[in-house]
Order: sequence, then structure tokens, then C-alpha cells
Amino acid sequence: IYRTTDGGRTWKDIWTCSAKVSLGGLSRELGCHIAQFNFPTPTVGYAVAKNNAFGMGSEPPPLIAKTTDGGESWEAMMGPGVADKDGVTSVFFVNEQTGFVRLTSEKLHMTSDGGKTWRGIVASPGKAIRFADPGVGWGVEVGRRDPEVWFTTDGGSRWSSRRVRFPTTVRAFSFPRRDRAYFVGDHGMVFRYSVVPASRSLGPNDIAAPAMPAASTAR
Repeated sequence: IYRTTDGGRTWKDIWTCSAKVSLGGLSRELGCHIAQFNFPTPTVGYAVAKNNAFGMGSEPPPLIAKTTDGGESWEAMMGPGVADKDGVTSVFFVNEQTGFVRLTSEKLHMTSDGGKTWRGIVASPGKAIRFADPGVGWGVEVGRRDPEVWFTTDGGSRWSSRRVRFPTTVRAFSFPRRDRAYFVGDHGMVFRYSVVPASRSLGPNDIAAPAMPAASTAR
């Protein structure tokens, strides 16, 4: 991990990912690489740490890296799941303490104490998880033309899903606010999500999608 404090003009080598873990009854020190960052605040950040033994995969153990000083120092910690079976595919925190981890087993876990403890959530969202605000979040099966879109409107306690068919394969999405999202895919595809009146008819380039609460109620 490299860190900059001058807008990217210079960079400082901060940390080489490694973790001491217990697998199969044996203590090991594993090399790892960072796959995804998520900073809910300027000082507290989390990252997916993947076992180097699996190349670019995300197989066991379920490692998460955390910083509490703006990235100046990092510590790898064991996430939820079974240590010798699960890996982490994505992590997203809505604030310093409350966050979600999605495992390779497709199970979703939630923490409310910054990763000290975790509880399972009855949902199997896609690999990509994004929250527009503490209440509304989506999980999407990227890499599909007809991804299943999981969504929550109560801070992740309950999830529903709906399959949405696009003209081509979805590669990524962003969710800046609860009434706006963007999906991008092959062949230059870009779709913008908007909340519209239920009485509005679909146009020739429109796709029906899950309805979210009005943006005016977002905190």
C-alpha cells in the first residue's frame, strides 16, 4: 500500500500485506495483496486482503485489512466465515463501525463494532456491494447480462432481490445516492438509474428496476 498526502505528487510505501493466521490447526504467516479499499471516513478504512497463494483469487482465509489513522498504518484481521474455506469478495462500511462483508460462499455478514464481531444476514447478494447512505444499499452480480440485484432499505437487516436484464454484460456499478445509480458494461453500455413516478411508462431504452425510497428521506 502506498499513501499520498499532497494530492498524488509523491507517494510513501506504507505496508506490505501479510497476516498471521491459524489454518488447519497450524499457525502461518501469509503474504497477501489488497483488492479493494473502502474508507467510510478520512481516518478509518477497510480493505479486502487476498491470499497470495491463490494468485488473484479470493479464497481462504477471509482477511480484512483496517486502518484507523488515515492509512498511515494497517493491520490484517480475520473476517467472518470458516477460516479454511471462505474468502472475502467485497467489503463496504457505511460508517466507522457498521459494515458488510460478502464471502466466496456467497454469504453476507454484518458488523456493528468495526469488525470485532460479525453476524450472518439472510441474503446472498452479488460480489459488488454499495450503499448510497446508511439505509439503502445494493448488491449486484457483476459479470452477467441479467444480474440479480439485491437491495435493502433498512440498513442491511433485510434484503430483497430482483433480476434485471441489460442489453449486454454488466461490469461495474456506482451508487452515489439512493435515487441515482450507474451501470456500465461491454460495448460502451451506460445505464442511469432514477426513481420516477409509478405512472410513468417505460421508454424504448428503459429497463424496470427496484424502487427505492425517495431521496428526500435520506439522511
